[in-house]
Amino acid sequence: MSARERQRIFDLYHKQYVELNFERLELWKAARQHLQSENVLYVGSSIHITPSFVFQSVTYVDPGTGARDFFQDLSAVKDLIRSQAIYRSDPYVAFLPDDIRTCTQLRPDSYELVITGYSGAIGRYCWPYLRANGHYLSNNHEGDVVDLLLLPDAQYTGYFAKAHRQYAFHATTDVSSILPPPVSYKGHRTGQISYLENERYYLVKKRAGVARN
Repeated sequence: MSARERQRIFDLYHKQYVELNFERLELWKAARQHLQSENVLYVGSSIHITPSFVFQSVTYVDPGTGARDFFQDLSAVKDLIRSQAIYRSDPYVAFLPDDIRTCTQLRPDSYELVITGYSGAIGRYCWPYLRANGHYLSNNHEGDVVDLLLLPDAQYTGYFAKAHRQYAFHATTDVSSILPPPVSYKGHRTGQISYLENERYYLVKKRAGVARN
């Protein structure tokens, strides 16, 4: 790994996430504290590796060329993660350049937490890879969570929302609390765009022992 390649990886991440205030680090910290998950699958991740700052083992899945280019040098990606990780062990990072709808490289029932956002209603395609009693975290982009809850073993348990710089979990089974994602960007006079952390991130549990049709 050259110093130039390492800097390229750092710069790409900084431009797309740090400068736009789009990391949502406090969300992942809150999710880690609430769930104590160890093995995570992030579907439709692009190059958003912030969850790896909190979770030691993350597998990223995204068919985009930008993600494929970013992850081609995993040593540089892991260097960036090590520089920000809140844990001491070495990070485990894997990347699959696949569409989750046709992916064949993942093992069923392998992950304790599945993350997605801004990837459409893909929960049904992610669901087989989640372990029983595992959790699915999504911002309900294009009705993702609402669609997922049609499955008999999917149980809505609540949502994370940010207030006063921190994310808190709101436990509820009331599906009326599931909303479409709001407009989450603001533009400045300079043309700079910034992310507004005004979304809810909904948590769905995969119930054990429930037969699926």
